[in-house]
Amino acid sequence: MKIGDSVAVYGPWGCGRCYMCAQGMENYCENAAAEGITPPGLSAPGSMAEYILVDDSRHLVPLGDLDPVENVSLTDAGSRRTTRSKPHSPSSDRVLRLW
Repeated sequence: MKIGDSVAVYGPWGCGRCYMCAQGMENYCENAAAEGITPPGLSAPGSMAEYILVDDSRHLVPLGDLDPVENVSLTDAGSRRTTRSKPHSPSSDRVLRLW
């Protein structure tokens, strides 16, 4: 990424060091509460701001050619998939996965 790139801010922030963060599940960070990590919009103001300070580039998701205005709803839909999905899906031919 470089300055000027369109990005979305990934909502669940963690310490980036614990086991859960290392597994890509920062929404289950073992140290977030103790370290006072408060991601914007979840427990700290700022998620609707025009500009926001992000402490680490791992919280940024490049948008590529997507128009940020037309695709803003993907940020919430994407976070729901990552925070609500489980590693194992039920055995069924009626399961729909959206990636």
